[in-house]
Amino acid sequence: MMKYFYLFFLLCASYSFSKAQDGSSCDKAIAIFPATTCSNNSGSQFNGEMQCLTADCSSYYTMNGISGGLNPACSQDDEKAQSVLWIKVKATSDNFTINNGAAYIGSGAAASNTKDFSIYSGSCSSMQEIACHTLTAKSSAAITGLTAGKDYYILASPAITQTRADAISLCITSTKAYEAPGNNCAEAVELDMHTVSSFNNAGATPDGPLPDASIENNTWYKWTAPSDWPAGQGAFVRVFEPKCNTTEALQITLWNTKNACPDNSDKYARVNQTAGQDLEYYHQWTPTPGRAYFISVDGYAGTACQFKLELGSQSIIPVNLVTLDAKSDGKSVLLSWVTSEEFNNNYFTIEKSRDGQIFIPLSRVEGAGKSTTERSYSSQDDFPFADKNYYRLKQTDNQGNYSYSKAIAVNMNGQGQTFRTSCGKGSEKIDLSYFSEKNEDALLRVFDSAGQQLYSMNLPVSQGRNDYKINSSLFPFGKYQLKLETPAKILSGDVILEER
Repeated sequence: MMKYFYLFFLLCASYSFSKAQDGSSCDKAIAIFPATTCSNNSGSQFNGEMQCLTADCSSYYTMNGISGGLNPACSQDDEKAQSVLWIKVKATSDNFTINNGAAYIGSGAAASNTKDFSIYSGSCSSMQEIACHTLTAKSSAAITGLTAGKDYYILASPAITQTRADAISLCITSTKAYEAPGNNCAEAVELDMHTVSSFNNAGATPDGPLPDASIENNTWYKWTAPSDWPAGQGAFVRVFEPKCNTTEALQITLWNTKNACPDNSDKYARVNQTAGQDLEYYHQWTPTPGRAYFISVDGYAGTACQFKLELGSQSIIPVNLVTLDAKSDGKSVLLSWVTSEEFNNNYFTIEKSRDGQIFIPLSRVEGAGKSTTERSYSSQDDFPFADKNYYRLKQTDNQGNYSYSKAIAVNMNGQGQTFRTSCGKGSEKIDLSYFSEKNEDALLRVFDSAGQQLYSMNLPVSQGRNDYKINSSLFPFGKYQLKLETPAKILSGDVILEER
């Protein structure tokens, strides 16, 4: 969606940005599910568990977050001035134990490994501190009086002895290990149509029949097609936004069964084949009325993941997509696709992503409605990210049902720009466009060539493309610097206003 603003300031064309990692704030806290020990006997894999920050339970994780204004009273230093890490722990009993590892070795390691841990109950918007501990390397602290099934937050930070020590090794244990819902097929989680749910396979164990690959830590989900399910109407399952402890990702199987749980005689469909390369898994089929369908989600080689799962219905497949292609000319990306047949097709939405997990609507292209001949479509992304760009098509029919294509990637190799401006010699307007990944507030400031600030204002930014028209006649001819500041990045550069 485009949003236009008419502003009395200037903007430039060069920029820099930084992207916060997980754990950088409370709402991006790294989720940990306690186990009974910190041991890992599966090398780089988690052996189906997620009790540590890193896959081998001994490597370090970099603290690169902010405290959000919190400065726990039980620590001597100021967390507001430090790089911190946020962790979210799912309590499995009335207690869990924080085990501080040894990220540093050698001279100064004792001070560098000492960390402060502040524990909070409640939510990110309303937190209550319930405990605080300073732990040296390979020491621990038990947190008691908890409620099983409730989430608790930990703010980890360097101790006063070493404020720049931003590496941390951490493990959370408890007297009861976490077990993911749906660990056994007999306890499969019932799915609702057109509902997106968050799941994980932490602490799961292998269960059920073997498909054409091994299983290590699968979880089970179930849906039964209603007895009045319309003939020819399709259903789809989508698993997306996986956050895994290794790059191996997931193996997903759809079972077609008449039994309470599938066995080796039942038919199945492999939703994905290439573990570790897909960040979204999509499978569509035509259900039989009254038939039970089971979905097994397994971590490849024992990887533990958090993920989202959606089950949906779809009318007769409205589009037969033949190709989807993306090519870069060094500045922009041209997307093109071909359909061989369309039925009840309303429109396409082109979506883009920086990481292949979170997609943003880019543009909309109307469909043919009904067509029995080959049709070609195209759309251009004028604001690609500087590195990798992932694209996919979302197709929506006349009833509002939708489906997704597989994502494809284009690497701009540092040449992409999400921010562009142009001003012809003697022009009264400066045209500025900026592609934002989310709705947010920004602060815009204008400086002259001497570095004196001439103007500042708060600027609302919408997700997607934002276009601005700037009245250049309000400023004398010359060179100006402008800075656009958001919570995540700073865009800055120069623009020169000249006479015709």
